[in-house]
Amino acid sequence: MASSTQKPSSSSSTLIRKYNFDVFLSFRDDQLERGEEIKSKLLKTIEESRISIVVFSKDYAQSKWCLDELTKIMECREEMEQTVFPVFYHVDPSDVRKQARSFGEAFSIHERKVDEKKVQRWKDSMTKASDLSGFHVNDG
Repeated sequence: MASSTQKPSSSSSTLIRKYNFDVFLSFRDDQLERGEEIKSKLLKTIEESRISIVVFSKDYAQSKWCLDELTKIMECREEMEQTVFPVFYHVDPSDVRKQARSFGEAFSIHERKVDEKKVQRWKDSMTKASDLSGFHVNDG
């Protein structure tokens, strides 16, 4: 699973980045156990992945866990040039981008229970991710 790639730097030397994982898959799953130990390991795994695939489904934004993952993924994209590939699974990409329908409903709930700055980071991450080229699945 481990592989490496070169990333050019502004100087004449090159920075070699070693990845422990090829792909990190972010999706909504009600069967995962919750816990800080698992969460910290997942966030570390995101950092050590070459590519992140984010599967936006109808209930994705209901999960604070998924939104934290998404925020970390987008940070890694900006800071480490990680490749991020969104998949829109039975949802309209514009609903994700604009936080409309089920996404807007989920954020309305979060806004009542979660720190305003954190919710804004989640929204910003979702907007940025939905602006990327990805794959739209409507059937199946």
